[in-house]
Amino acid sequence: MNERTLQFGPSRELVGTLCAPASGAGPASGTTTGLLLLNAGIVHRIGPHRINVRLAREAATRGIPSLRFDLAGRGDSSPAAPGLSYDEQAVADIGQAVATLCRYGRCDRVMLFGICSGADDGLSAAMVEHRIVSLVMFDPPIYPDLRWRARAYAGKLRKFGLRGGLERLLAIRRTLAGVDVGDGDNYGRDVPPLPVYAARLLELVNRGVGVRLVYSGSSCDDTDFRTQCRRVLGHAGLAGRMETEFLPDVDHVVSTRESQEILVARMHAWMDRLRQDHVADARGQ
Repeated sequence: MNERTLQFGPSRELVGTLCAPASGAGPASGTTTGLLLLNAGIVHRIGPHRINVRLAREAATRGIPSLRFDLAGRGDSSPAAPGLSYDEQAVADIGQAVATLCRYGRCDRVMLFGICSGADDGLSAAMVEHRIVSLVMFDPPIYPDLRWRARAYAGKLRKFGLRGGLERLLAIRRTLAGVDVGDGDNYGRDVPPLPVYAARLLELVNRGVGVRLVYSGSSCDDTDFRTQCRRVLGHAGLAGRMETEFLPDVDHVVSTRESQEILVARMHAWMDRLRQDHVADARGQ
């Protein structure tokens, strides 16, 4: 494994760490997919509890190059020149990172991994960057329906007693009144309306992008998120067209050694699946 720090972007304002496999490492030849790891919120490119470093180095042992980088104004990257909105700037930065990974990692396809707001940024970038062929969204937006909230309320009541249960009941009432789901369900970040979110996912899967929605055990107690995803997104033509996973023993910031081991193992499986799909596509051409 070899790591080097790169500066890139229009004014070399972006900083990232390229992690390249050692010569002869990993599985066979023909691997053309790299791994791009995004910031989670304002956390430096190492990721929460250094999870991006761990994922990058594990990928290198399997012959997969990666780039973990800081969006403009975060970590070691300088602020961007004015003129773009936050979302537009994130998409532009990710586009620069994809080009840099493909150039220095000698790949032509990219798997993108993002946690929380990083997942949101990844979704936006995948809409315009066609070299992104796989998108792993860890704790993506959720859109609770009444049944989901009722189950969550029951879990709150068991865990926090009457006071916590009453707080959850008030959240249910706000939802029924048409108020947004609030910070408690999406970690304080703004999320797009459900029709917009579903339309973006549908566009990606129609284009052949492999989308994986991965939910941590921190998001809600006693909730099967795969059922939630099928129920809420199935009407948009997405049922059976994306992979969803609920990891109850992994918390939102992947803070324990055990949770990191689980996530690394799942990432291995996703990378292997992507490689197999690529080989199958190549044989079919």
